[in-house]
Amino acid sequence: MSRPVVTLAVLLLIGCAPDAEAPVVLSSASTADVVRSLAGSAVVSVAASSVLARQIARGAPADVARGQLVVVGPVDGPPGLGTFEGQVAMADPSHVPAGRYAQAALEATGQWETIGPDAIRAGDVRAALAAVEAGVADRALVYASDAAASRRVRVLHRFPEAQTGPIRFEAALLREPGRGLFERLTERGEAWAAAGFLPPFP
Repeated sequence: MSRPVVTLAVLLLIGCAPDAEAPVVLSSASTADVVRSLAGSAVVSVAASSVLARQIARGAPADVARGQLVVVGPVDGPPGLGTFEGQVAMADPSHVPAGRYAQAALEATGQWETIGPDAIRAGDVRAALAAVEAGVADRALVYASDAAASRRVRVLHRFPEAQTGPIRFEAALLREPGRGLFERLTERGEAWAAAGFLPPFP
């Protein structure tokens, strides 16, 4: 079974803009809700995790949370039946970590060849979720935290870590003035848990 090339699901990059007093947090779409709830006066900028991943070497990373890949469908649909029935949406595995985890999971279960080629490939995992919310897709492969943020979808299936590989959400401090916010974001485990994330280590 192949594993995702990128092992970081998402990064939070925290620093200070040269002309700004408030820290700047670069957050992926999957963590934007919980980051905004903890960020206070900081500026939160949402970017693709593939973009953020290229910057992790600039700072010392810290584990924030772990994630789980799930399949979701419309909240008013039948629970647990026809997990991959109809049109499936997923983040694009060519450049989005969530898509790579989705591909790994489908390959592990022997379904990539039938589902992958016809899947709607979204720019990020929240866009894949939105496809189900809007009725464009019948199913989507997203993180459990994304599913928890929506009232219009329900979880139909959860992939075990053995099928996706470890999904880790990490943070990096880019500039020392942002340390207080960095520590708040990495130490508030209860906020991450309430948003559907798992503890950093099993």
